[in-house]
Amino acid sequence: MNIKILGMGCTNCKKLHQLAEECAKELNVSVEMEKVEEIQKIMEYGVMVTPAIVINEKVKAYGRIPSKEEIKGYIKEENLDNNEDVCKMKTLKIEWRHLDVVGETCNRCYDTGENLTQEVKRLNRVLQPQGIVVELTESKLDETQIAESNIIIFNGVPIEDILNIEVSKNYCDSCTSLLGTEAYCRTVMYDGSEYEDIPAKAIREAAYKALGIEQGKTSLPDGSSSCGCNSNGCC
Repeated sequence: MNIKILGMGCTNCKKLHQLAEECAKELNVSVEMEKVEEIQKIMEYGVMVTPAIVINEKVKAYGRIPSKEEIKGYIKEENLDNNEDVCKMKTLKIEWRHLDVVGETCNRCYDTGENLTQEVKRLNRVLQPQGIVVELTESKLDETQIAESNIIIFNGVPIEDILNIEVSKNYCDSCTSLLGTEAYCRTVMYDGSEYEDIPAKAIREAAYKALGIEQGKTSLPDGSSSCGCNSNGCC
């Protein structure tokens, strides 16, 4: 669930943000909190008086601070709608495998993670209204699995098997520093260029191909399932 607080950072805006966080925590509902402070973006929601609270892109209240009971009601309403919608959703499952050394990863994995996180948000923003949800999971690897590090898998299929990508490896100074021994990590050849991270454009293209749809279109082919199991609506 996404909750946005619209406002220029005034005391009331901060108070509403705090109340929304408290309500979500008390209801044990996982939420992504955002602050929208740019006037142009605020106006895009049709809001002229702040603070305002927007849940899952729906304006719930503006120009005042709702009570905690009201905010909890908004959250419960959207959580119920979301649970019903998820049951109907088709799912694209993305797994990202990367090195993890006491909570640290190498620079190229970090850059891939940044690209992937932003693309998953973007894909969900575009696809969820059409009944498709994208789920991201991370698999953290130790030094014995470095050959598998920085791999992205879409519904069980590695990105290099979905796109025309050639995988190679080169010396990785970042991993060498992390591990204390000379390390060589994956690179990918995509669209005529070699990358040490996996670029956002490649992630996006692979996601659409895994779903069997063209970029810019959100209709799944007849008789197909986005989960790769060849059954209708199983996800």
